[in-house]
Amino acid sequence: ISVHILHNLTYEFEPELPKKITRCSSESQKNVASERARAGCFPRRTAKVTKDPEEESPVLKEQTSPQGSEYLWSSITMRLYLSLLVCSQNVTTQLAAIGALHNATAGSGEMPKVVAATLKREKDTLKVIETFLQQKDENLMKAAISLIRNLSQHRVFQSTIVDKMLPEINNLLAESKEVVPLCQILINLCWNSTENSRAVLEEDILPKIIYTSKLENSYEEIKKASILLHIMWNHNELHKDFKAKRLKKSDFINKNTKRALEAVKEK
Repeated sequence: ISVHILHNLTYEFEPELPKKITRCSSESQKNVASERARAGCFPRRTAKVTKDPEEESPVLKEQTSPQGSEYLWSSITMRLYLSLLVCSQNVTTQLAAIGALHNATAGSGEMPKVVAATLKREKDTLKVIETFLQQKDENLMKAAISLIRNLSQHRVFQSTIVDKMLPEINNLLAESKEVVPLCQILINLCWNSTENSRAVLEEDILPKIIYTSKLENSYEEIKKASILLHIMWNHNELHKDFKAKRLKKSDFINKNTKRALEAVKEK
């Protein structure tokens, strides 16, 4: 029962958030960092926060001693979830902790952004999650991929995922059945970033995506692969790079990919 409670603590908890969500300043970050307490056996980390030129990370004014519902979004609680992932040997507990983080980072509202920014300030967040991508337990691997998919939609995490995780994503595309969420991660990374798209190209991920777009009887996989290919082709600056990799326009825009996209528009 306690494991189910852990998993569900962050389910649709945005109504519990205070009305006022503030954008971080260097001073508020310093105050929040000084107030953080160590939770469990996950080490206390304080990372220097640099401003994103496009978007500053949102944070909530955090109390030194959270009360009641304040624990739901507290950095103390987020570190506790990460600590459970590091310290627990119980698969059910690990799944519950990943599930809680998954719920807290789902969507594009202010609350998921707040949680994503909090997790980003914990330097080892992605390193901890990445260890579950090599797990023999398929449920843990799926849960970790789903969590990374959520994190990839938040700009604060995108460059780190590109820098640290593209090789692993490439391997998983070849070895696992989780093609749909893996493609969604790449879609999130490439949507508004030519540089991220170039990194995906240099990692030689596209041949697998092109192959997936040509599959039969795998509608969801074809759809996600087709969307990603269209996004990649729309980065005009990369056309010379595509040519250097011997990739043609027809690899990106063709009858199959157009059909998949048209089906998406009709829904």
